[in-house]
Amino acid sequence: MMLQYNSDQKRLISKFKEYRNDIDIYTEDEQKDKEFYSRLFRKLIEGTDVTINDIFPLGCSKNVVKHCKADINSGERKKLYIVDGDIYLLYKPKRIIPNLFILDSYCIENYVIEKQSIENLAYELNGTMSLEDIQSAIKFDVRLREIMSPLIKLFINISIESEITDYHHIYHIKQFLSKDQLDNKKIETQIEIIKNKVLAHIDNDHYENLLQERLKIWEINEINLLKIISGKDYLIPFFIEVIKNINNLNLSIPKESIKFQLLKYCSLERLADLKNAIMTPYSA
Repeated sequence: MMLQYNSDQKRLISKFKEYRNDIDIYTEDEQKDKEFYSRLFRKLIEGTDVTINDIFPLGCSKNVVKHCKADINSGERKKLYIVDGDIYLLYKPKRIIPNLFILDSYCIENYVIEKQSIENLAYELNGTMSLEDIQSAIKFDVRLREIMSPLIKLFINISIESEITDYHHIYHIKQFLSKDQLDNKKIETQIEIIKNKVLAHIDNDHYENLLQERLKIWEINEINLLKIISGKDYLIPFFIEVIKNINNLNLSIPKESIKFQLLKYCSLERLADLKNAIMTPYSA
């Protein structure tokens, strides 16, 4: 249920936000994710004159879009509403409306996955091997090449299911792992299950046309892997399993801690467009 405020309360809230931020940023996710977002945005605008101390999580993307639409004509302060690309990135990007920024990757976690961030996370969790030995054990580029084709094909099929049946399920990479190795047979089995669900609604020729069209747009390469595959449910958990295997770790690492560490070592270069959207009102 949305809280209702009188005019005096609204002015007080607006003044508080103005004191804390030069721009108000609203995101998906929950209160527990607020510190990650806050830290990410502070790093993104580091060295600029913009101040962002608070982030306002609104839950799901529908809530973010709803609040954004309601704010279109408010004109009180500069606001930016941010939503993930999600599976719709592959076939039907979300509609652009004023003050709404749609990430060009599946989710915000995708942007903290970089070679150096993964390697340094593994190095810190190990504590006994040199960084060079960790890098040799991680084999970041090799592992990306190994998982590219099966995961991109899986997500393309999920996107077709979403478009045709108006339903999809993302699953989790652990469903397709044997230790730190992706089980391609399990992926192929899941793709076949999805295909059969789709074929209950369209014929095989239609399905094949959709598949080939999407494969042309989303070619199998590292750039697209890091864009359209869920960083939260696939890419980060995959590399955590790799790191656990290298370090012989059995402990459960909180995902919030993992994201914090990855954020510390990533460049956020892929969020340049978002930085520009934040900085636009302050450009000369």
